[in-house]
Amino acid sequence: MPEENFYELLRVRPTAGPRVIQAAYRRLILLHHPDRNPGVDALEMTQRLNRAYEVLSDPERRADYDRELSDRAGATAEGAIEQGNGQSPHRPPTSGPGPGVWRIGGLPRPVWLAGGGAVVVITVIVIIVVALMGAGDSTGGNQTLPVAEPRPTPNLTPPIIPSPTAKITVSVATPSPTFAPSAAFHFDNGAEYIKNGNFDQAIKEFTIAINLIPNYVYGYRVRGFSYFQIGQYDQAIGDFDIAIQLDPNDKSSYNDRGIAYYQIGQYRLAIEDFDKAIRLDPEFAFAFSRRGLANDQLQRFELAKLDAERACFLDSQFCSSLASVAATSTPAATAVPRPSTPIATSGPRRENFIIVSSTIALESKATLKSP
Repeated sequence: MPEENFYELLRVRPTAGPRVIQAAYRRLILLHHPDRNPGVDALEMTQRLNRAYEVLSDPERRADYDRELSDRAGATAEGAIEQGNGQSPHRPPTSGPGPGVWRIGGLPRPVWLAGGGAVVVITVIVIIVVALMGAGDSTGGNQTLPVAEPRPTPNLTPPIIPSPTAKITVSVATPSPTFAPSAAFHFDNGAEYIKNGNFDQAIKEFTIAINLIPNYVYGYRVRGFSYFQIGQYDQAIGDFDIAIQLDPNDKSSYNDRGIAYYQIGQYRLAIEDFDKAIRLDPEFAFAFSRRGLANDQLQRFELAKLDAERACFLDSQFCSSLASVAATSTPAATAVPRPSTPIATSGPRRENFIIVSSTIALESKATLKSP
């Protein structure tokens, strides 16, 4: 015996065709979605609609259901008539009317009222069914929406369909213009940090620039100079090595590495680098001056004097060191050799700073941007 009137649940007539039933089922599944009816138990309603559609979409099961529904309606009508006559459903009626009972059309009044009440009940049910169908179908007729055929396994719970009225917000990321500094930008920043004596920050800027232009000789030279200024001589020599590998004809790279060797007491290696720088530029006054100091540390006083004189001849700023070199060029036989000490920190820092600063000023922007 069916527990629920599936036609009333789907709001269709008992004579509705398969397409009408299918359209009503799909429309109600969407109608009872939680987005449109937050207070409705969507899961329970979906299960009821699925059960109704499973029965009514199968011709054999629908025929059995219609017979059961018809039997239930007949049993309901008989029960209503018997209750109106005041008799039990299984007790035969009394043979005649009681006192005060009058007849209409040959029937006792209670029987007539019971029959009329059943007609009224059935009529009200029909009106309600028609009203519900009209409410479910806004077109007011048997017109149905064009829908696709049902899936082969309608007993599966249909997927939740988003509400057509739900607002869908799509966030689109708008690319913002980003500033990508060039290598020249970082080189300029590094040069400014050098002028302010901030060599650690200068090294960071030059490292960024070198990563952008890995084969730029000047970048390794100026970063090596910055390492030299903070006493990291090994790192400075490493940068000068790379600069020389990239350009073996760069006299400044040999000169700079020679100064770093001199600072750590490697005077012979320093002289070799100064020799290479002088071969590349025979008028390189700074290289003559530094080579003279290295020769002086190795007790090569005659060579030291010649280098000092040559440096003074080429550039007057190196004449001040000539007197000290000349004083030790002919020591007494009993003189005790001076201990080998690194050059004063203030000397090479000041002089090398002048050279590098002037180099920074003379480097063209075009070279920085496209080495």
